Amino acid sequence: LKIVDQRGNPVIVSAVVTFVATSARKARIDVENPWPGASWNPHVTRGTFLQLQAQAVLKQVASMFPYEAPPGFPSLQTEGAHITELLVKKLQDRVSVTGARIFTFDLVDLSYAPEIAQSMLLRQQAAALVDARSLIVHASVNMVHDAMELLEEKNITLGPKAKEGIVSNLLTVICSHSGVTPTVNVGGESSSSSAQQEEVLDNILRRQQAMTNVE
Repeated sequence: LKIVDQRGNPVIVSAVVTFVATSARKARIDVENPWPGASWNPHVTRGTFLQLQAQAVLKQVASMFPYEAPPGFPSLQTEGAHITELLVKKLQDRVSVTGARIFTFDLVDLSYAPEIAQSMLLRQQAAALVDARSLIVHASVNMVHDAMELLEEKNITLGPKAKEGIVSNLLTVICSHSGVTPTVNVGGESSSSSAQQEEVLDNILRRQQAMTNVE
């Protein structure tokens, strides 16, 4: 069944209804073709009262939610239990006249319609890439901060230009998609101090490389 979600996106959805008949009189007299495969009319399998009402309810409830939403917001993908509860209640109200008692009304398939599926996939990939880069940048800043603190703990005094060079090189290495060879400007520090700085930076870069391999 093709429906339109809260944001106007066409979505393909299917569901299964589980029910039991509780009144033969209502099913035989009050409603024609109450549900598919009724014993007195077994050849009718489509277009029954229950099926039509279930489709109407499914469209109504599904249009109340977007297909997907940011974490913490309701969507068709995350509100399965709540959606089932709404579906059962609304369908029960509509089919009580047939004597049917609805037990479950569960979504079994959910996807974007073919005409927008590819575009939505690209959008999801773009959103995932943005989130990933944001995480990398945030982690990079923290690693650079840790590196500067580590240098201070080792009593290595750095000038403003040296700090700028270290920060620039570390951010370049950590945020880069490909391997790079950073050039560390130590601002004319002594060779002993330079060696200590390079040792600390190498340790930071090895940690970053280890984290990348684990991921």
